Amino acid sequence: MGNLTSQVFANFYMHDFDSFVKDELKIKYYGRYVDDFIICSNDKKILKKIILVIKHKLSGDLNLELHPKKIYLQHYKKGVQFLGANLKPGRVYIGNKTKGNFYAKNHKFTLIKNTTS
Repeated sequence: MGNLTSQVFANFYMHDFDSFVKDELKIKYYGRYVDDFIICSNDKKILKKIILVIKHKLSGDLNLELHPKKIYLQHYKKGVQFLGANLKPGRVYIGNKTKGNFYAKNHKFTLIKNTTS
């Protein structure tokens, strides 16, 4: 999750980019949390086209770059990995890593609780 101030600063820093994506690129399905964002469209050609536009906008205005291995296009029915979850139409699945971290923390907490009792 990071520091709360990092989240707030990201909102200020990325506000112009958010407006650019929604208002100028006219992207209806866009979401962002700190430095992760998702764009959904039913037109693969549009998505391929805006990747270059977004790369240029981020590098030119914000001195940021997209991670080349974290850009992927796929059909929405396969789901989209975002913020530790797999988003599918009408359903959200917790990611395996997130689930594993939860079980590990829960196990650790249970052990601590049992040893102090």
